Amino acid sequence: GSPVATGGLLPYSYQWSPPGFLSDSGTANPQAFPPPGITEYVLSVTDSAGCIVTDTLLLTVNPGPDVDLGNDTTICNGDTISLYAGTGYMNYFWSNGASTNSINAYLPTLYFVSVFDLFGCIGSDTMLLSFHSSFLLNLGNDTGICSGENIVFNAGSFMNYFWNTGDTTSIITVNSPGNYSVLTIDTNNCYYNDTVNLSVNPIPVVSLGNDKTICPGTGVELDPGGGYTSYLWNDNSINQTLTVNDSGIYFVS
Repeated sequence: GSPVATGGLLPYSYQWSPPGFLSDSGTANPQAFPPPGITEYVLSVTDSAGCIVTDTLLLTVNPGPDVDLGNDTTICNGDTISLYAGTGYMNYFWSNGASTNSINAYLPTLYFVSVFDLFGCIGSDTMLLSFHSSFLLNLGNDTGICSGENIVFNAGSFMNYFWNTGDTTSIITVNSPGNYSVLTIDTNNCYYNDTVNLSVNPIPVVSLGNDKTICPGTGVELDPGGGYTSYLWNDNSINQTLTVNDSGIYFVS
């Protein structure tokens, strides 16, 4: 509040000591900005006759909360970190609406917290959370091969590879049915995984029958059987059956 002086001869002059951390040490009611702790101020009031009176004021400044969420941080997409604002405060107000002393952060955004201590002093801090650049790991859709064939699965460019086959290379060649999984690690120590299922289909058993002999002017129908998706004869015809009347070797795929 404002100091009150009475008696003597008006007007009065004012002088605060020490003058530091005051907006104007020569006014009756300056603004004070002392550091945390106890500061003793002495006010001297002088009237027009030169008479001086003094009074003393002890001003206590509480240090206030010191909140530190740490440095701005970059994490892997899908990871979570804990942000901790300290203990012993009366209230916590986080940017995500939480009111606890810690939160789990997993979204790339700016997080901030304000805390209030027993004296009503406020402290706050911010922390920017970012994601490392993500890479694509894709082994492709589940697929099938014919018995006796091989297939290559490529996990792309990463720092480390851990296949469920025990391989540690980016590429594996396989021919057995089952699930093939890989865990990869990039240069930021971020983890990726994918799985693909491989089925192995049996080779079709095709039979055109025994070699045949026919009479001139007659023909014979060759039929490998139904149930296949496509046919290709050696004359490039694509029907299931082929009627022939010339001598030769006929084959179908």
